[in-house]
Amino acid sequence: LTFTTAAGQSVKLWDAQSGRLLRIYRDISSSEITALCFDERKRKFITGNHTGQVTVFNLANGARMKDLCTHESEIVALHTLPGTQRIVSCSWDGVIRISDESDPEGAVVVHEMNHQVAVQAVLSVV
Repeated sequence: LTFTTAAGQSVKLWDAQSGRLLRIYRDISSSEITALCFDERKRKFITGNHTGQVTVFNLANGARMKDLCTHESEIVALHTLPGTQRIVSCSWDGVIRISDESDPEGAVVVHEMNHQVAVQAVLSVV
């Protein structure tokens, strides 16, 4: 059982039972990481940052796998949809975006909603 923390541009992976630090992925983002989540199988982690960039990483080695379509403002929430390879990203730009990252080479935006109130609603349940 593990958990992650993000500080600045780095992510740390911890053992939940012992509290021991397992890995540090240093300077993996171009700006401060503001959101973080795992994929359903816990093999990847996804970060969102202050400049609106969303990136998928390999959990085993920290390798960058792909970048998703960039938002115009800070990412405030990330979530993966169960049973799919879809990632929901919410940003202060007022956009909620659903991206399908099943293609190993990239990700495709499958739905986008432009509404500031909807972003605030998502934040109230995350």
